[in-house]
Amino acid sequence: WIGGAGSVGKTNWECLIGKEVVIWPDNDKGGHLAAQNLQKIVNSLNQVKGVGGTAGIVSLPSILPEKWDLADALPEGWAVDTVKT
Repeated sequence: WIGGAGSVGKTNWECLIGKEVVIWPDNDKGGHLAAQNLQKIVNSLNQVKGVGGTAGIVSLPSILPEKWDLADALPEGWAVDTVKT
């Protein structure tokens, strides 16, 4: 979505109805709050439409640097397979 962590509620998320959604937050307070808000939005849409589908949030490892996100270079010693697990 555009507009940063504070704008998660300004996007039409109906394309995620009925899907299994995995949310990987940025490693900062705003990222975690945005992930929680998105999870609530997606789960609420599924409930209102009466369909299956869930949204879950990845528990980030404590070794990640502050503010790190998936658009950044992988931490030293990580490979793409590390992220997938």
